[in-house]
Amino acid sequence: MLELEQVCHQNYSKKAGLSIYGMDGSKEMLSICKEKRIATELVEHDITVLPWPYPDSSMNHVICCGVFHFIKDLDGIFSEIRRIQRKDGLFAFTVKKVIADVSRDDCCQQIEDGIPTYTHNRGYINGLLRKYQYAKLKETISFVGDSPFIVTSSRKG
Repeated sequence: MLELEQVCHQNYSKKAGLSIYGMDGSKEMLSICKEKRIATELVEHDITVLPWPYPDSSMNHVICCGVFHFIKDLDGIFSEIRRIQRKDGLFAFTVKKVIADVSRDDCCQQIEDGIPTYTHNRGYINGLLRKYQYAKLKETISFVGDSPFIVTSSRKG
């Protein structure tokens, strides 16, 4: 297994024919990403501000990891991903797993370290995948510390 530093310096993404584009609302996060030297372009932009600064059908694959639990309404996000992604592209993302005793609403808010976070139930996520014509390929559970996250991969139809 390669260490991240090895991957960054050897630039495997370019050797594999990949161009990585990153978008984040935090200058600090973009600075950390820039240091890794694996991105073709990094853009400072709040994911909730639509439209995103990318043309229609400009991306093959979209990955949103550790983002959706900070956003209550994901409909606009899914719409933008559909807009910028090419047909048959992969869309992978994480959402915080709903605990059994949480309400049946689409979304439940918690406060963690003074920051509002959200869990989105499977019905809501599956409804968005159907609405924006994504076929779910796989779903797994992953942990960040003690917090369970659902990792979903899907393909744009």
